[in-house]
Amino acid sequence: MSEALKKRVLKEYYEKKEAEKNKDKMENEIKEIVDKILENKDNEIDNKSNSTEHETDLSDEEAKFNNNKNKNIKDVDNNFAPYFYIDYDETGIEEAKKSNYYTLKVDRDGLTTTMFDRICNNEFCNLNNTNVIINLWRVLTKSNLSVFSYDCTTTDDKKFKKKVETTYKWGSKSYLKEHMKEPERDEYSLFRDDVVDFLKNLKSQNARIFIVSNSHYSFVKRILQHYKLDKYVDNVFTPSVCGLPNGRLTNLDTFKDGRKMNKGRMFVCIERYVGRQMYKSNIKN
Repeated sequence: MSEALKKRVLKEYYEKKEAEKNKDKMENEIKEIVDKILENKDNEIDNKSNSTEHETDLSDEEAKFNNNKNKNIKDVDNNFAPYFYIDYDETGIEEAKKSNYYTLKVDRDGLTTTMFDRICNNEFCNLNNTNVIINLWRVLTKSNLSVFSYDCTTTDDKKFKKKVETTYKWGSKSYLKEHMKEPERDEYSLFRDDVVDFLKNLKSQNARIFIVSNSHYSFVKRILQHYKLDKYVDNVFTPSVCGLPNGRLTNLDTFKDGRKMNKGRMFVCIERYVGRQMYKSNIKN
């Protein structure tokens, strides 16, 4: 065998052995890679399983948190004082709805005994801790006394009471006097039947009562006092109380009553008052 052939055969042999060696090495490497992949897969499955258990624990905690959160919301709702507005005027009712108030629109004949009962039976809203806002004239009274309204702060009590009995309480129904005897005239009231019991019932159910009117503050207060209804009313709101100016473009603009009142601004005024009262109550407690 020539030297050249020998070298060529040996070279091919060594190359074959090297290829076999590399092949074995490659197979081992592939096996290691496959084993590693399978091992990682098993770990991933285990981790996922552990993660699911952990997520379950978190979900339980989350559920507990959400339950507590919902409970707190419920407590806040129970402490929240809603508003219930009663009026015969559509404009006022629509304005109250914008503020998310409960509302009751009555006709111009005002509240009836049936309506009183339905309100007190909580058919329109839960009265407990509710701020009940009532437009005074027509809703609770038989007549609208806006035409008689004036600032009677300095008016003598005896004179005012006499005026109530002879003029104010009759309102636009003075013709009724002609068909009544004196005892009947004395018994006739400006306020509708069952108003006293109605207001008593509202207070017994922990409701706050606010009277609103575009008449003069002093006039409304004196009317309520005359019929001994002021003790059931938490406050009276008129344009002057709410600080609503006449809108004159002069420096002499004043906060006067006896004119049409913006109900939206009045509601804001009442809400601020209620907020202050609740704040004071919380401070005391």
